[in-house]
Amino acid sequence: MALNIDVAPLQLPDGTHMRRAKVGLIDGSGNTPAHLAAAVLALEGLVTLASPGKPNYPAHRAGHVLVHCRGGRSRSVIVLAIYLHLRAPGRFPTLDSAVSHIRGARGNSDTYPLPPMRDLAQAVLASGSLPALLHG
Repeated sequence: MALNIDVAPLQLPDGTHMRRAKVGLIDGSGNTPAHLAAAVLALEGLVTLASPGKPNYPAHRAGHVLVHCRGGRSRSVIVLAIYLHLRAPGRFPTLDSAVSHIRGARGNSDTYPLPPMRDLAQAVLASGSLPALLHG
């Protein structure tokens, strides 16, 4: 899933197409809670939905997911952190625990994600709208 980056089509050697989703989040302020929630739901769709394909929609298979933004420090971290926190609350009981995990895996400093993205994530979580959609 690309966050505000255009990506070219990609096909694996066996002919399987890579599914792509793009969400145009702004790095910093300017996003709405609905826009960030849409990115989390797009990730959920990529992770959970499988399709055998049809003439106008190439087949794809379940597998790994790459979530990225230009620097890999703010937008993508927040989307992943919300997703991990809501999908694996036993392992990531708070948003901060998920952010710390991703920060460590990516080697990011503790100045990221940017404060506006962290505040927006808290607003999305406070709305209570995502858990039912992710677990429904």
